[in-house]
Amino acid sequence: MMWDLATLRAMNEQAEQDWHKQVEQLARALLTAANEDGGGTMDRQGQPFAGEGGFLVGGAAKDLGLPADSLTLEAVVGWLRSGAFEEGRLHGHYFGVWYDEEQGAWWLDVVDMYPMLSQAIDIGIQRGERAVWDVAQGCAVPCVDEENGIWGM
Repeated sequence: MMWDLATLRAMNEQAEQDWHKQVEQLARALLTAANEDGGGTMDRQGQPFAGEGGFLVGGAAKDLGLPADSLTLEAVVGWLRSGAFEEGRLHGHYFGVWYDEEQGAWWLDVVDMYPMLSQAIDIGIQRGERAVWDVAQGCAVPCVDEENGIWGM
């Protein structure tokens, strides 16, 4: 089947509109998670991560740190449009938002899920992450024992 130029342009325009709609939907979901729950992890449709176990590791794409009062829809949309959304969409990653009390900053990150802690820690260390998220326990697990200077587990 051959498409005429007008049809191809219309299809391209619709695809671009759909992409922008998905980005904004995900950005709104991340903001809601930050404001209502102090953070969260979403799939590319903006649905909360539904896993009951495993370990989430950030650093799958360029992250973004924002001062506490700068987490806005415009900032999240800008980060997603800068390449994070395409990276996550193409490779099946998740998208996370969390607050770092030590730095007083919100972080937006593209994350992966790993079933085993040892694997998650190894990937976290490779990516320069300070911690991974234990889904079942609902807490961060350090990638480094700062007291003893030991990396990994």
